[in-house]
Amino acid sequence: MYREIHGATRHHPDIAVSLGNLGHVHEALGKLDDALETHLQSLDMYEAIHGRDGPHADTAIALWNIGLVHHKLRNLGQAVVYLERSLEMLRSVHAENSLHPTSRV
Repeated sequence: MYREIHGATRHHPDIAVSLGNLGHVHEALGKLDDALETHLQSLDMYEAIHGRDGPHADTAIALWNIGLVHHKLRNLGQAVVYLERSLEMLRSVHAENSLHPTSRV
């Protein structure tokens, strides 16, 4: 439905979120290859939206999801690559000296 609303080839955060959610359902159904493909599509869309070089929390979460699927597939080397990229990006997005919105001063 989001693709109908926003266009099949248009990059939009709603479509990227939906792809990620679909990836989680594929995981729950044990369709890990489908989950990986769907999470990769979500990552591609987030990178198209937010840029391939700049850090963004949405992109980091997509990387995290891909890393977790690789872990479930026992592709441990790939899991480490994606999880480390996610961690590095999250550290960049949430610099050590910045407060989380829920932090108390």
